[in-house]
Amino acid sequence: MAFLPDIIEDIHRTFAEQAHGAGIRVSMADMHPKSGFELECDPVRIRGALSNFTSNAMKWIMPEGRVAHRFDGSQPSTTT
Repeated sequence: MAFLPDIIEDIHRTFAEQAHGAGIRVSMADMHPKSGFELECDPVRIRGALSNFTSNAMKWIMPEGRVAHRFDGSQPSTTT
């Protein structure tokens, strides 16, 4: 099991200095209150994927920009 907020906080610590030096803000956006924060997965792979997304976002964002992690585990609504 992986606890998503802990993984994202770890990623923020990893990229904080690099982001600050580039004038980029990295943050964890508010998460949906009903989100399932525990994931049944390999935490190393999730951390790797989110780190890769963060790194790529930082390469393409302008100075004074923002990279935010947002997780919404709610189910999409369907209409009939």
